[in-house]
Amino acid sequence: MACEGMLTQVLGAVPEARAHEVAGFKAMFAHGGRMAALEAQEGASVSGLLADLDDEQFTRLRFFAEGAGAEFKEAPLPTFAAAQGEGIAFDEGGWRAKWAELMAGAARSFMPLYGRAAHHPLPLVFGQCLARAQAQINAREPLPTTLRRAGRPDDVEVIELATPYRGFFGVEELTFRQRRFDGGQSPVLNRAAFISGDAATVLPYDPRRDRVLLVEQYRFGPLMRGDPNPWQLEAIAGRIDGGESAETCALREAVEEAGIKIDRMIRLPGGYPSPAAKTEFLHNFIGIADIPDDAAGSGGLETEDEDIRSHILSFDALMALLDSGELAVAPLALSALHLYRMRDGLRSAANG
Repeated sequence: MACEGMLTQVLGAVPEARAHEVAGFKAMFAHGGRMAALEAQEGASVSGLLADLDDEQFTRLRFFAEGAGAEFKEAPLPTFAAAQGEGIAFDEGGWRAKWAELMAGAARSFMPLYGRAAHHPLPLVFGQCLARAQAQINAREPLPTTLRRAGRPDDVEVIELATPYRGFFGVEELTFRQRRFDGGQSPVLNRAAFISGDAATVLPYDPRRDRVLLVEQYRFGPLMRGDPNPWQLEAIAGRIDGGESAETCALREAVEEAGIKIDRMIRLPGGYPSPAAKTEFLHNFIGIADIPDDAAGSGGLETEDEDIRSHILSFDALMALLDSGELAVAPLALSALHLYRMRDGLRSAANG
């Protein structure tokens, strides 16, 4: 069903197709495993479905493939992605389990851009659509409802959904009705939301030395708010890519931003930093690590134009910054308070 959903989004409808076998090729994983590529191999063959696409469907497919990072090449028979594979044979069952729903979700966000002027490189936009699809899957993980109302599928009636902007982030505008606490329906409402994927944060802590590592960087949000000093102290953080877990993201970002290896991850409660208008959900961790005196330095990916420096602070210095208000990034403040609660136990376990 997820594959049919993706075809419907990409082509506009599921085309008629017939079984076919392509001789002289093998199917390989490509683009991080989310797509398949055909590679020439004597004696091999690939079984699949062969469809005749009209010009509009072919143009739509080409648009989607460009965003997903694939390219078309002339071949005796129509092939989807002819990019070079990654040395791992394609496993349809494994792909369906990990990628089918994600790619269908990305197509739902990406294909409405077809025929519209592109303000950003299509692969960049597609990557964000994939992260958005991952966030929607993550959102199904239930959170406790011991006090708050437990939602039901019919609580919201969607009347119209519009996407006035889609780039590195997105803006979606929803016209809807919602169920009220008294059981009735609200009047027709119109709200806009800032769309992004989920993110992961990790605060590295060395319990033997009783110190943490923070990163500092120039932040666009404070700049656009009018803050004269946009440099912010933060926990290590990053956007969760499509097909990536929150923990894997946090471990990856620790290396990219600070060059530090986390030995053990402690998951903290996650949450929405601003639920009135933002879809972002933060997955927070304390990362147990060795933080020697020379651990501080500079980091960040040149490909993302990141300019990051790291700081080593004693736990007491961290608390002093929290009290003074200099820690103005809420996820770091929240993680610092969780560390305050856990600190004695972590130090006792580390010092035996």
